Amino acid sequence: MTTATHLARAGASRPWAAAAAVAAAAGLVAGLLATPRLGPWWTERSLPRGQRPAVLLVTLDATRADRLGCYGYAQAKTPAADELARQGVLFEQAYVAAPLCLPSHATILTGRWPAGHGVRDENDVLGATVPTLAEQFRAAGYRTAAFVGTSSVDQSRGLGRGFDVYQDDFGPPGKRPGAYERGAASVVVDQALAWLETIDNRPLFLWVHLADSMAPHNLREAMAKDFEGRPYDGEVTAVDGHMGRLVTGVRRRFPQTLVAALADHGESLGDHGEDTFGYFLYSATTRVPFLLSMPGRLPSGRRVAPVVRTADLAPTLLDLVGLPAPPALDGASLVPLPVGSENSSATFGFAAASSAFFG
Repeated sequence: MTTATHLARAGASRPWAAAAAVAAAAGLVAGLLATPRLGPWWTERSLPRGQRPAVLLVTLDATRADRLGCYGYAQAKTPAADELARQGVLFEQAYVAAPLCLPSHATILTGRWPAGHGVRDENDVLGATVPTLAEQFRAAGYRTAAFVGTSSVDQSRGLGRGFDVYQDDFGPPGKRPGAYERGAASVVVDQALAWLETIDNRPLFLWVHLADSMAPHNLREAMAKDFEGRPYDGEVTAVDGHMGRLVTGVRRRFPQTLVAALADHGESLGDHGEDTFGYFLYSATTRVPFLLSMPGRLPSGRRVAPVVRTADLAPTLLDLVGLPAPPALDGASLVPLPVGSENSSATFGFAAASSAFFG
């Protein structure tokens, strides 16, 4: 005889026993909802029926985690990133799949390692059959747009699949085939905010890529005196200001916005004899900032210590908005970690440099 059957039969002859059984069941449900694994996410992930949040993905090119205030850098002036950390979740040990712009972004946007999406260096093209994050959002009724800051991630590389709008033209003199170009973060953010003025009732998935922290590190004269001898820090500060402007603008239009901010790779700045990135796999170029924020829906001020991967970003965003992830992803949802799960999703990590640099 099962416990449930026993209680039911007891309840038939003793009304007080049935009431006790109901109370016990209610207590069990309440206890489950109060646990770290279910409680916060049960309540915080819920939205009004039929409503999906806007999603803003910001990728910060060549940005080291150890140059942001929220990651402990005492000289940092990064109020926007610090505010996202205060409002949400900071992953202390996040690592990229490759210290290169294109392969790393391909992993961020697909949840797959380079071997799975086919982009191993800056000259490859994303495989046509590899599902992208933008395709998943568009299939779910989202309008999708991307505004990128370098020609290394322009739509000729296959990253534009699934986006209704893909802005990769950086203005006069225009794009030159085969030439590397970079658009100022101020311009990229202005373009994104202008596009947001378009009236559309669909939920939003917006990717904005800011690249002003990449070498060469040349500060405007107005900032140079405040960052004497530290031009990279000044560039990180400038990019942070534009990110703050972007987040504020998006949340003004869409208060229920899930924000993810992370870097595609870091910058060596002379560590281990490397000036920039792409050659070595030390933490200067592979450990990156990774922040998630949605006030009122995600835990606030939470720091997650276990190792995570940027490959985990795509399945995490889909999980948070209630969409299924494509099959055969290398990344895994990070949803359990901020609420106290002891196990990191990073049972396997991967990082690779391109052989193109070594001949």
